[in-house]
Amino acid sequence: MTWIFRIFLTSISILPFPVLHFLSSISSVFLGRVFRYRRSIVLDNLGHSFPEKSNREIKVIADKFYLHLCDVIFETIKMLTMSKAELKRRVRPVNPEVFPEMTPGGQGGIGILSHYANWEWLGAGMGCHLSSATCGIYKAQSGKAADKLLLHIRTRFGNRMIEKKSSVREILKGLKEPTYFGILGDQNPTPGQPMYFTDFLGRAAPVEPGIASLALQTGRPVYFSRMKRGRRGFYEVFLERLPIENYLPKSDENVRRFTDLHVRMLEEMIRAKPEYWLWSHRRWKHQPEKVRESD
Repeated sequence: MTWIFRIFLTSISILPFPVLHFLSSISSVFLGRVFRYRRSIVLDNLGHSFPEKSNREIKVIADKFYLHLCDVIFETIKMLTMSKAELKRRVRPVNPEVFPEMTPGGQGGIGILSHYANWEWLGAGMGCHLSSATCGIYKAQSGKAADKLLLHIRTRFGNRMIEKKSSVREILKGLKEPTYFGILGDQNPTPGQPMYFTDFLGRAAPVEPGIASLALQTGRPVYFSRMKRGRRGFYEVFLERLPIENYLPKSDENVRRFTDLHVRMLEEMIRAKPEYWLWSHRRWKHQPEKVRESD
């Protein structure tokens, strides 16, 4: 059955983009309105994050979110057969002049990514533009077939992927070489790992301080990836260098301050165009009181 599903997805991926986006538009209605996929979670997350908006405005954002989510799904499927040149054309860096600064002195750098715009195209697309080796950090899927398929898609254009549970050791080793590591800054913390709670869109949210800890420990350059959606199927990326020198030396307080910095930047990006963030995530599932009760 797995190979049949693979053939099915491959047959979809060869369709031209206008057809894929047409299918995405239809699918978004079924996903959001008929099957109501996590709709209560989406509406609750949006309502808490934008209390100043009316119920009607929240529902409009939710519908736009489902359309964008389906675009991301179909565009990810397209990666099974699209060419590297096509991906480079559709994911365009706005400030490529920073590329030489990202892995200076023959050592690596860190990119903070997020579940915003098309995060699958962000990692793979920027990897196509960079001359240095690129590596992403990922959480393994619960289903082996889905995990294998996603891993194939994410590495098809030359990116290397490291499973999150073994990432710290691999990143520290890789940062000694000209390798650029892309790490999601809005990922829910792994159970059992340290949680730092900070205000995020009006509520306390757990954030892994791991990115800040790695950055301050190694002193390597860190860039926040601002991905902007243009016309359908096209994205621009602005790489913003973070002033890591203002947060040294490494300490618990500076790790928290640096974490707050990139969380505020993500929040700013989401507030500008909320429909492009992944609202179906249970981002506020853990709260400080519940964590203390479980200790």
